Amino acid sequence: MAHITQLIINGVRLPYASRDRYQAKEELLGETREMISGRVTTEGRGLVYFVRYEYDYILPEIWNAISPYLKNKKAFPCTFLTTEGEMKVTNMVCTELTQPSFAFDINGKAYWHNISFTLREERPHADNQSGV
Repeated sequence: MAHITQLIINGVRLPYASRDRYQAKEELLGETREMISGRVTTEGRGLVYFVRYEYDYILPEIWNAISPYLKNKKAFPCTFLTTEGEMKVTNMVCTELTQPSFAFDINGKAYWHNISFTLREERPHADNQSGV
């Protein structure tokens, strides 16, 4: 059974991750502040997509192609499938990255193991900035 593409980082298609290991949803981008009175408020800038991706193992050629984008904290082009099933194209930044380990399968083939990262849309959506 062929799986649809969930995530493409700067032209590199990542392997399909099961639903419990992949999420792409909108959240409010904002800053929480505690006022002198003790009241807590959130200053919202708008809605952004967050993409959470986890995978057990990835071939070295895929990891080597995407890891510079994940490590340098600068925005990069990304295409992703939302939780609602819609493909989106935007610039993303990596906000969380777990360093994978290098491993070999029983035939001696090399893999990067335990891939895990979170991406955030660089800027709030243009159509959702007002009224938030």
